[in-house]
Amino acid sequence: MDVVAHFTTIQPYWEAFGWLKRPMNGLEDLRKLKFRSSGIGLEMFRRMGATTVGMAGGEIVPALERGVIDGAEWAIPSRDIVIGFQHAAKFYYMPSFRQPPTFHELIVSRKRWAELPPDLQAIVKYATMAEITRLSAYTVDQDSQAADELTGKHGVQILRTPDEILRAELDAIDKTLDAEAQRNPFFARVLRSQREYARKTVPHGQRLTPPMEIAVRHYWPKR
Repeated sequence: MDVVAHFTTIQPYWEAFGWLKRPMNGLEDLRKLKFRSSGIGLEMFRRMGATTVGMAGGEIVPALERGVIDGAEWAIPSRDIVIGFQHAAKFYYMPSFRQPPTFHELIVSRKRWAELPPDLQAIVKYATMAEITRLSAYTVDQDSQAADELTGKHGVQILRTPDEILRAELDAIDKTLDAEAQRNPFFARVLRSQREYARKTVPHGQRLTPPMEIAVRHYWPKR
């Protein structure tokens, strides 16, 4: 398809691991759960040994309340609180390698784009640029407020995902991506490009980025 694609929004945070009705200590606990996810994330959890369930967003909280599932993932605190997870589960785990910060796209047919007069093209172009800035800035603030509300008002415990599970995520993600690449040549080409880009840029980024836990302990020792 001949298209012009404009990035419209960016989510600056990695998504949370997800919500559980009872706490977990490690991979063995996860393997006892019936867990809702979607897409490649669902396949990742399946490879980690969890019983996976796919369902639409509006069905997740009722399913948690009825005990149909033991846990679920959706997004980040500012999105999850709107869905109402806090009313169905009280253990909220983060972080996760499942879904990194993401771009969302507005995709326009090249033919239709060419039919727009220059002033409307400019409106679309600069509106999308403004939305990137707006969402990035507001989401950081909204997410922090939502996390405080979840813990302070709703009694949610925000807990760190055990390292054993985070390591298992990486193993499962690699297998999931490689399996998809075997089925889909375009996916394989994109995956190769992303991995090569990461190979060049991530180590340098790590050299430049100070360890944030040192700054957190310095400014907020009680958090």
